[in-house]
Formats: sequence, C-alpha cells, structure tokens
Amino acid sequence: MTVKKRTSDLNSLERFNMYYKPKEEKLSAGQKVKRFIWNSKTKEFCGRTGGSWSKICAFYFIFYSALAILVAICMWTFLQLLDARQPMWQLEKSIIGTNPGLGFRPTPSEVSSSVIWYKGNDPGSQKFWIDELKKFLEGENPADRENIGPIHYLPSRGFPGYYFPYTNQVGYLSPLVAVHFTRPKTGMLINIECRAWSHNIKYDRHEAMGSVHIEIMIE
Repeated sequence: MTVKKRTSDLNSLERFNMYYKPKEEKLSAGQKVKRFIWNSKTKEFCGRTGGSWSKICAFYFIFYSALAILVAICMWTFLQLLDARQPMWQLEKSIIGTNPGLGFRPTPSEVSSSVIWYKGNDPGSQKFWIDELKKFLEGENPADRENIGPIHYLPSRGFPGYYFPYTNQVGYLSPLVAVHFTRPKTGMLINIECRAWSHNIKYDRHEAMGSVHIEIMIE
C-alpha cells in the first residue's frame, strides 16, 4: 500500500519540482545513448561539460607526469649503482657461487633430454648432430667407463688459466674442450659426466653442481 503525500506535507523544493520542473520526454534507448554522448541542452559530452573534462584531464596529466618523473629518478639512481663491465655480486657473494656453468654440444632437439642417439651405419641419423656441432668426459659408472672406449681431448684436457676470472673482458670467448669418443660400444646407453676440476669448485652429482650429465647411444 502506497501512501501519497498531501500537498501541505511537501517542502518547498518538492512543491517547486511538482509544479515547475519540466517533464522529461520519453526517449528510446538509441536516443538516450545519443544524448549521453552529446547533450545539446547542457553542452555535456559523455556526461561532463568542457570545464569538467579540462579539470580531470589536467589532474591525470599532472599525476602521471609526476609518476613518470619518480620512476625516471629511481631508474637513474639504480643505474648509477651498476657497473657496465661486471656484476656487483660475484663468486661466493652471488647466488651462483664459485661453480661455473657447464654445458655440452650438440644438444638434443628436446630441451628436457640429454640423450645423444644415432645409428652408426645411417648417415641420415647423424646429420642432425653434425649440423648442431657446426653451430658453434669420462663415464659416470664403471660399466660406462668400460663401454665408452678411448677418449681424445681437443685441444687439451683442461682450460688455460687466462680464461679466469671472467670480468666481461672485451673479445672474451668461453673456453671449450672437444671430446672425441673413438670407439664407444654400440647398442648400449652410455652415461657420461663432464666435470670441472678446481680447488674452489664445489662438486655434487645429485645437485648437478660442478658437472654436466649426458647420455650417448649408438646403434
């Protein structure tokens, strides 16, 4: 049940709106959208007058300008603390520590795999590995050492001392040792561990620290 107010119970503003406020004409949905975009009576664009749009645009311009200046100052301060030639934290002070990063080539096409497999009498199966080598180790267990056969290192079994320490020298090239397995046994998966030997390199096979693991299988 709705109780309608009597005229005597209305305040002056309600009485004014009752007698003098013009009745709004009924508009379709399309006409309402058109009026919202541009209201010719109130000179409003998207619900705001020109003065209102000017104030809000000025506010956001000043706000984002101040934010950009603050970010630029922080970035400039940060860059002043960096050395373009070498990192701030090195060796035991860094997360990596004194252990060098080791890798091997050629790498399998699957990133998660460490198996090098090909057929000894099939040149087609060898082509991928040959092409990978163009782009740019001892057996893990007693059985692997027996199956791996003679090993030939090129240029030598180790790195010269002038490669270390690495300080981002101009023209620096990472050291490389090529390993030639002359007569590995065929038809068997051979586990190979390449380990870096030095008094300051920590070695842990389970954590893959100071070494890299690969497998080779030749049919």
